[in-house]
Amino acid sequence: MSQDWVMQQLAELRAALVKPEWRLVVNRDRPKLGVKPKAHQCVLVADDGDGLELYYDPVGEEFVLSSGDPPETFGIRGDVVGCFMAR
Repeated sequence: MSQDWVMQQLAELRAALVKPEWRLVVNRDRPKLGVKPKAHQCVLVADDGDGLELYYDPVGEEFVLSSGDPPETFGIRGDVVGCFMAR
């Protein structure tokens, strides 16, 4: 990845930051047939405007990318910058 691309991603992350807000997020990282996915409160920290939102998950103590309404995770977890850049 070029330095220009990384700098552009950081600028997009800054622009996507929102006022933190608690929301119920459904964990679909590892779906199991016949098992209802668990949901818990996470903090919305960024919205890219294209349907992806970045949350802080206090249970896992990490950031998580999600989409949908209600928001659902899909396996992208880790640090704030890495998650946002994985969009």
